[in-house]
Amino acid sequence: MSRKNKQSRGAKRTEKTKKRAARRHSNVVPIRGRGTSEIDVLMREFERWLPSADFESDPDKLAAIVDAMTGLSVAIGLAFPNHRPTGWSLEDVEAAFDFAEYAEDEDEDGPSATITVFALRLFIDFLVTTSRWTGDISAEIVMGACQRYLLDAMGGLTVDVDEIDTPAEHDALAAVRVLQRLDLLMDWIGHKRPVTPSGWLKPALLPDLLSALQIEQPTVALKAMRHHRILAETWELARDVQLIAITPSHVYPGPTAAFWRGPEALTTRRSTLAAAVGRALSSESGAMAQFVDGIVARVVYHGLTIMPFAADRLASPRDDGVISPGMPGALSRIQHIIDDGWLVVNDDGDYVVPEGLRPAVWDGFPDVYNPESSRLATMITMKVELADVTPLVWRRIRVLSQVSLAELHEILQVVFGWNNAHLFAFTLLGEERDHRFMPQVAMSGPLADSYTTHDLDVTLDDLLDDAGEQLLYEYDFGDGWKVNVVVEQFEPPRDDEPPVSVVAGSGTAPFEDVGGVHGWSEFIEAVNNKADPRHHELRDWAGISPGSAFDPTAFDIDAAKRRLGI
Repeated sequence: MSRKNKQSRGAKRTEKTKKRAARRHSNVVPIRGRGTSEIDVLMREFERWLPSADFESDPDKLAAIVDAMTGLSVAIGLAFPNHRPTGWSLEDVEAAFDFAEYAEDEDEDGPSATITVFALRLFIDFLVTTSRWTGDISAEIVMGACQRYLLDAMGGLTVDVDEIDTPAEHDALAAVRVLQRLDLLMDWIGHKRPVTPSGWLKPALLPDLLSALQIEQPTVALKAMRHHRILAETWELARDVQLIAITPSHVYPGPTAAFWRGPEALTTRRSTLAAAVGRALSSESGAMAQFVDGIVARVVYHGLTIMPFAADRLASPRDDGVISPGMPGALSRIQHIIDDGWLVVNDDGDYVVPEGLRPAVWDGFPDVYNPESSRLATMITMKVELADVTPLVWRRIRVLSQVSLAELHEILQVVFGWNNAHLFAFTLLGEERDHRFMPQVAMSGPLADSYTTHDLDVTLDDLLDDAGEQLLYEYDFGDGWKVNVVVEQFEPPRDDEPPVSVVAGSGTAPFEDVGGVHGWSEFIEAVNNKADPRHHELRDWAGISPGSAFDPTAFDIDAAKRRLGI
């Protein structure tokens, strides 16, 4: 920027504040009737909603986001007369990206393209959260497109992780604070320790654990382990990598504990640090937290390359006064990572990942933030078929690859007409061994073994790579239903395709609590045979209208689509 155009940050902020105030008190009637149009009503509600989304409470920052979104909505509405401000298509989004970049080039006082796209990302989240979304495609697809745009700034570099000799990697891992805390935790747990029914350490033991982990005691006594960030993160990481196994009454050393020390310690600790990296860069909450994830991931990614970010540059506001959404939260998260020991500020003042830790950190770096992978949303076509049931009962479904196992369970419940009334499990069928995923409540039961985890947030993208791969879905361990889930195809989403759909199928799924495969066979025979002594009893139980035939081959695909919301 030339000297004559350069203003101080304070002067620019004051000028922009005055401009916003002037616009809001102007007597000029703007396009679309400010104050009365649907856009203006939405924007007022959007501005009221933003603080609830963990967005900063700074009035100037709130106003800048709302102004950016208002301008974008007006521009897209003029370009596409049929555009609905509560229902954005991918064509609308692509046009929004173009407009954001054009506006950034043409108006030096306006928001950057990144801010405008971030405002759109927040706005879509607002529409979904407040039940205003009316789009023909899933809002997740629209928000995903915005997120990919925001992550494009990470492009242009590649990560090249060199092989590290074993002693150097061992020493580097030994110095990582998050792994040191796990060492101390395992020593402290010993054979076992008592826990609450919810799986956290009993509060009376927390001061002793804090001392064991060499963590400063809080000024106010802890009422629950989950209220202390470091304790909670250490405990959850140990649980996730199966260093600990938790029952309703006690915590014990888990399956991984046998490899924590000894010949396999290096591999175990590397994979554990990778898990810690994945946790640190992935939030389960809304748009604001995910945007912070993106900022932190960009810092870590550059810290693995030859062009790391300068710490002081990242912390400084831009010269033009444009806000950096989520930056305070990102800087706080980065400091936590530095405290954990796998990111440092080097002698040049740059954020870098230490050489000896780069294999582990790169292994744990989430694909969604990796510009080298360019993993776009993929649709997976699956055939799901009940095993051992006659007549055949099957469905063909299409689901977004980002669907989690927990969500796939819900989908299967809908397409088979079940009531989600029993426990379930998924099993990934492998060449060497199978791996089972179950709800936490079932982990203490007889079906859980050392290759069972309760991580139902894992996505299909994480588990499946090729057509022909299979999952086994088990539901109701009493009736014992088994559903073979076979991947048929991977392909890009079609235009305006929902994230889940059922496209074909046959057969009525067995009713809940009918008695398994044998019970279902007897039920079909009895309800269609007036001479069967249980004919009337079972028809009443199933709610079958008197005089009507029961066709076990029937499948109402339209009803299934309605239940899926498509």
